[in-house]
Amino acid sequence: MTMRRGYGVNDSRSGERAGIASSRHPRASAPRRRLHPLAGAVFAAFWLPAAFAQQALADHAQTGQAAQALQIAQASQNSPRTSEAPGMPGAPLQLAEANLREVNVTATRTPTSSERTPASISVITDQDLEEQQAQDIKEALRYEPGVTVRRAPYRPASAAAGGGRDGNSSINIRGLEGNRVALFEDGIRMPSSYAFGPLEAGRGDYMSMDLLRRIEILRGPASSLYGSDGLTGVVNFLTKDPQDLLDVFGKSTYFSLRPYYNSMDRSFGTTAQAAWGGEQWQGMVIIDGNKGKELDGKGTNDTASTARTTANPQDTNGDSVLGKLVFKATPFSTFKLTAETVRRRTDSDVLSAVNPPTTLGLHTSDRLERNRVSLDYDFQDASHPYFQNAHALLYFQDAKNNQYSYEKRTAGDRTRDNTYKERTVGGSLQAESNFATGPLAHKLVYGTDASLAYVTSYRNGTVPGVGESFPNKAFPDTDYTLFGAFLQDEIRYGALTVTPGIRYDAYWLSPKKNDPLYVSQTASGALAPPTESNDSAFSPRLAIMYEIAPSLIPYVQYARGFRTPTPDQVNNGFSNPVYGYMSIANPNLKPETSDTLELGLRGRLATTLGPVTYSTAVFAGKYRNFISQQNISGSGRPNDPLIYQYVNFSRASIQGWEGRATWALKGGITLRTAMAYTHGTTEDNGAASQPLNTVNPFSMVVGVRYEPNSTWFAQADLMFQAAKSQSQIARSCTAGTQQNQNCWAPPSSIVLDLSGGYHINKHATVYAGIYNVFDRKYWNWSDVRNLAENSTVKDAYSAPGRSVAVSLKLQY
Repeated sequence: MTMRRGYGVNDSRSGERAGIASSRHPRASAPRRRLHPLAGAVFAAFWLPAAFAQQALADHAQTGQAAQALQIAQASQNSPRTSEAPGMPGAPLQLAEANLREVNVTATRTPTSSERTPASISVITDQDLEEQQAQDIKEALRYEPGVTVRRAPYRPASAAAGGGRDGNSSINIRGLEGNRVALFEDGIRMPSSYAFGPLEAGRGDYMSMDLLRRIEILRGPASSLYGSDGLTGVVNFLTKDPQDLLDVFGKSTYFSLRPYYNSMDRSFGTTAQAAWGGEQWQGMVIIDGNKGKELDGKGTNDTASTARTTANPQDTNGDSVLGKLVFKATPFSTFKLTAETVRRRTDSDVLSAVNPPTTLGLHTSDRLERNRVSLDYDFQDASHPYFQNAHALLYFQDAKNNQYSYEKRTAGDRTRDNTYKERTVGGSLQAESNFATGPLAHKLVYGTDASLAYVTSYRNGTVPGVGESFPNKAFPDTDYTLFGAFLQDEIRYGALTVTPGIRYDAYWLSPKKNDPLYVSQTASGALAPPTESNDSAFSPRLAIMYEIAPSLIPYVQYARGFRTPTPDQVNNGFSNPVYGYMSIANPNLKPETSDTLELGLRGRLATTLGPVTYSTAVFAGKYRNFISQQNISGSGRPNDPLIYQYVNFSRASIQGWEGRATWALKGGITLRTAMAYTHGTTEDNGAASQPLNTVNPFSMVVGVRYEPNSTWFAQADLMFQAAKSQSQIARSCTAGTQQNQNCWAPPSSIVLDLSGGYHINKHATVYAGIYNVFDRKYWNWSDVRNLAENSTVKDAYSAPGRSVAVSLKLQY
């Protein structure tokens, strides 16, 4: 079994097809200081690898090693996973070299060698997930600098307020997150995030890590291939297939059982996998169930009060099931039927909300569920004259997020029961044609996709606030239609590759009329029916790559990104005349857009001590028409209420650099590092620019792995996160009743993780890890960025302390 952790190194096993409020405080820092990090990035990202490559070019006599690595890679893609049998001391080095030639599918929507991909992409395999014992998306992306998952502590202040109920709320790539990053599973778009009042529906808990074969992360705009939401990147989750399990032992049946435990949240669970089949029919079932408690931080105040900093008591339950049936009708045609369900349940005793005599207790119950059924068709025939590969997909997906609260109060108990749903049907069709025109070799990828989502929200409860009535809806039930068509041509001429691409997208929002639970008004207070909205856009892309040598492959790419408004933004309607505020619809919302330029360099250096792979990139992007809810008029009096509306309010500018390298030394030692720096500013409607708070500080991971043979391995990973200064943070936090106050800037942190694995025999493997070995108290910027500088509960937002995880995998 291959064991490795890649820090974004493109170490996938096989090629596969898959569809894939800001404030107005100006920044007080000098322009000269802003340029220093980017200048340093250019130096580090380009000059150093280029200098190293010059030495490698002078040593070009070692190209025989590169050819040997290619042969090993090709052999590994067609061999069972157990090919690296115990007793092969050279296996770790050979596999490291083989990984250099492996492929990804997300960057181009077709299998492409990672070293021939003109984009910044990283891959996390199911092997990596097992080794680091990741049970959620935040743990899975723990070692990916520049890619973070926001997870605030669970601290709603009352039944009518939110606070951490969105769990792993969203994935941040290059400083943007939420619905600005496209998430797919097996080519199906994941549900959107949504928040209104106490309801907070995130996106990161709809996937189960135990069902996944791999996670591919594409940094940079991806709308030219994937459409809406791909402003700064795509995260593609690919689930396991029966063949993946049957290949382990090369038999017609497979079964595994993996019990696991993690002290971080005192969770325990078991994953069972079974597969069977032959040349024509194959089947698979994966079942996972787990239970746990609250996620422990480093807080010490255990009182039942608003000063509490220890985690609120929780009981968590999760289960997921994935079933697949594969029928190989002909040597060229394959059908695959998939059914999947993922459920999460969290019951909480929110002691941090106790505030006598107003609030005497708060109990919450959150339920998240996603179900999908899909049918895939794959065609592969290298001799076909018109197209050699084709993929078709039809699917149905039903997602629901329900959050219930019961608050015990002196003035009378109250409840809140809020639900957000998305029910989607859709499909896609994609084909690939390979041909030549004179000296030019073409790989033409083209296709179309469409989906229709029925999006609803529902607000209910008892003892509504003054001026409010239950039940109601913040936006009307809406049919949300997306359509896209794309074309991309990878043109090769010798060492030069030019890849132009373009995509057309259109959307339609069709709200339900005459819904008595939805009430919308104009700014003058007159009743207004819900409004329809539609628009379209073209998203072009151009990438150029030139292989000077295997050790020096520069590329440059331009890409345009695009994101449609959501139903709740177009038709947001709510009013509370007693307290003097209301929210109105905006039928004139425009899509958000981005234009990004990226320069990259990657290569593979053959040294006497072992091969080195590296990749680095600098990027700069302009983002326009950011959608934000703003106060557009009013004084807050009952006869002149504050009017809020979603508008195209701000622009943003984001620059940064990323780098990663892997050195597979002889003797089974592998050194890895990855780092990312991003700088961003936003400009609100012509006002002076200020820092973009969703941008994360500089982060770096350094790791060493010792794997002398195929029997065991040990690994150490050191993670560094830099501190932010106040000049890098916009004054957008709230302290009591005061708005636009200084946000807290947590200190820098260094955290060490240790992990390892031992193959007892070919049927049993044990993994163990100690995380945050020195029990350091630290904070992740993404989790605390809305915390005021004078907050007295900072420790409640701290990351978990030392924890231990262990698992045992039995397979037959």
